[in-house]
Amino acid sequence: MARLRVRPSLTMAGLTAFAVVSWVPARGATDQAVGYFEASGDVGSPAIAGTTSYDAAAQTYTMVGSGTNMWATRDEFQFAWRKLSGDFILRTHAAFPGQGVEEHRKLGWIIRTSLDADATYVDAAIHGNGLTSLQYRAVRGGPTMQLPSAVVAPDVIQLERKGKMFIMSVARYGEPFTRTELTELDLGDAVYVGLFVCAHNPKVSERAVFSNVRIVVPPPAGWRPYRDYIGSNLEVMKIGSPALKVLYTAPGSFQAPNWTRDGKSLIYNADGKLYRFDLGTKTPTLIDTGMNTSDTKKSRLDTRPSIADGTRRCSSVPQMTMAAPEVTPMMRDAKAINGNDDVYPMATIGRLPRPQHTINTVM
Repeated sequence: MARLRVRPSLTMAGLTAFAVVSWVPARGATDQAVGYFEASGDVGSPAIAGTTSYDAAAQTYTMVGSGTNMWATRDEFQFAWRKLSGDFILRTHAAFPGQGVEEHRKLGWIIRTSLDADATYVDAAIHGNGLTSLQYRAVRGGPTMQLPSAVVAPDVIQLERKGKMFIMSVARYGEPFTRTELTELDLGDAVYVGLFVCAHNPKVSERAVFSNVRIVVPPPAGWRPYRDYIGSNLEVMKIGSPALKVLYTAPGSFQAPNWTRDGKSLIYNADGKLYRFDLGTKTPTLIDTGMNTSDTKKSRLDTRPSIADGTRRCSSVPQMTMAAPEVTPMMRDAKAINGNDDVYPMATIGRLPRPQHTINTVM
């Protein structure tokens, strides 16, 4: 029996390695990777074929899908997925551009046991009229149940799996997350995970846009920050905007990125040395500081909270209570000393193997 709890909460995030498992194609599926996802295609054979595209420059996904519904005993929708095992956290900003046709068109995250139309699943869905709910089918071919959120028309939607517990966290940009929890639902270990859109009308297609897409998993037991190196990401955030952009990833650890005064480069620390990251060429260069180096691996163990996001591994630490960063005095000071006066740099733990966009920082 599922149990429901709804409450504002701290966001929690973390990352770790994922298992890639073979998949059985749905109708119209393509085995060509789309951004971070292994494949995309229609589930349930909608009358109008859907599409998924990835804009590498903007780091956004655009999905066009038809489908009668995602409800009752079977579903029809466009799906971009990859196979994951264990626990993980899915997060994105999402929106329907334009008016649309059906008020119950849906977009969001979904976790399914298979690509069959009547498969068991859990999803975090935002409807065209703003209704937001945690939907699930506990038995194959059985009825769909719904746990609505108190938040209407959120901008940010997150779906987390912890064993047999599924947690939907939603918020409007800059506001606290509100959680909706479903317990005692067993979908097995290996599942299909990804983004979806459904038109709720077999005669039309609806378009959905997803940005800041992140798939994160918790670190392994015994993981030690600043001792066990699992990769880093260099990202930028535009102050006052939800837009995040990944610039660079590396297998080691780097910290404390700062702008140069001309706004053309970033300076960051790595392995006790300083590097200059050229924003034009997207490449780092070692800065010759002579004997002035510091061994950060041995000198300190940083236990401060940090944003932890990506698709490899990352420390599990409390994040802000907000669904988006606030402008801090440090950010305002940064605006006064560099040429790029509204973009703040950050380094995050946990790197991406492919492509350089599924990681978290500030633009």
